[in-house]
Parts: sequence; structure tokens; C-alpha cells
Amino acid sequence: EACASIKTEIDSMPTEMDEINRKIIGLQIEEAALKKETDDISLSRLEKIQKEIAANKEKYDQMTAKLKNEKSAIENVQKLKENKDFFFFLTPEGTRKYTDHWKKGFYHIAMKAERPIYLSWLDYEKKQGGSGVKFYPTGDYEADLKKIQDFYKDKVAKYPENFNLSKQYQNKK
Repeated sequence: EACASIKTEIDSMPTEMDEINRKIIGLQIEEAALKKETDDISLSRLEKIQKEIAANKEKYDQMTAKLKNEKSAIENVQKLKENKDFFFFLTPEGTRKYTDHWKKGFYHIAMKAERPIYLSWLDYEKKQGGSGVKFYPTGDYEADLKKIQDFYKDKVAKYPENFNLSKQYQNKK
């Protein structure tokens, strides 16, 4: 019963999207009626309605894209969870520019898929690389991230200026 309820939530449209969709339909009905009118007040209202329809459609389309991405992510994690051969490898450098925080996606994927994170590494300074420890996330993101970062803090990335655990940044923390 709980699974059916969750499946219904995943398959159905969120309330906010449903409300926007209904508003668009109502505005389109009003638009159709106003297109038959020729007086200035009706034409002014028609112009406002058309702008409102366009704004609501844009918002609806953005929400639809976001929902589609979320559903896809849920389905992909489900597939990963079912695939016993799935492994999650993390390398220390995962961004094209410097950021002082780590993105959380890798962690949440591993948690949802109930898979360990293999802390793999490439040390460009020592010209070495390897697969480190198999790390099982506990659900305590902050504590787990500290352990993961401790593993990587002595590794040198290809672009150290983009890696927030590089020696140049460790003194600032």
C-alpha cells in the first residue's frame, strides 16, 4: 500500500503544477472569448492575459523539466540499486572551477542506491593513482564528508587551484 502511494506520487503531477495548468486553461478560455471583442478594454485585457499565459507556460515548462529530471534521477537510482555490479568511484577533482564546498550528489546517489563509495585517486604531483578505501555512507553527511575529505587532503589534483583541499587552501580553513 505504501509503495502504491509513493508510485502514485511519482507518476502524478505536483499540486503547484496542476494549479498552474488549470490557471493556463482558464486564461485560454478567457482569451478565446476576448478575441471576439473589439473594444479597447477587451483588447487591453486580452494583451494582459496573453502575457500572463506566456509567463505561466514558461513557469510550467520549467517545473515540468525539473520534475522530469527528478523522476529520471529516481528511476536511475532505482536501476543502480537493483544492479549488483554497480560501483561508485569518487576522484577528488570534480569541478571545472574552484568552489569552497563539495557537491552532495555523489553522496546522495550512493545512499539511495545503498552502495559504497570507492575513494579512488590520482596524485598528479607524485604521478600515482589508485583505488583507496571502500567507504560506506552512514547518512550523517557532515561526518562522512569530513572522513572523505581527510582521505583526499594529501592528494594533489591536476588543477590544484580548483580543488578546495589543495595545500594552498588548507591553511585558510
